[in-house]
Amino acid sequence: MTPRFVRACAAALLLALLPAANALAVTQEELHAQHLSVMVGPSPYGWNFVGARKDLYSDQQTDLFVTAGLGTILLGVGGAVYLNDRNADSFVLSAVAGIAGFHGGVSYQWKVNATDFIHVGVHVGSYFLQYNGVLPIVSWEHRL
Repeated sequence: MTPRFVRACAAALLLALLPAANALAVTQEELHAQHLSVMVGPSPYGWNFVGARKDLYSDQQTDLFVTAGLGTILLGVGGAVYLNDRNADSFVLSAVAGIAGFHGGVSYQWKVNATDFIHVGVHVGSYFLQYNGVLPIVSWEHRL
């Protein structure tokens, strides 16, 4: 794959997530409460090398989201439960199902600053439709 192709795919994936936000937002306040995140490295929101996540519903301890990226999930949906708070240091329990895999996992998120988080943990499931097992989560997340 050429770098130009990879950049074009990443841009298309991000743009594909934007309309999904409006589907569940009823009021302008709910629309602004939704978040878009970009991740580098396998994250609790999809075992992708790079990816994006758009929250469809979120509160202090739960998330329902769509995700896209280059890796196992490609395009999928999932949910996460935060044992403490989604915007603080916390354990994260998550499940994600996508085009080329599905998995569930546990990780810990460290809050670096107001918009950046580091995730470390493990996922168990099916990856690339060929491998079933355990893989690590080590990622950086930036919330927009």
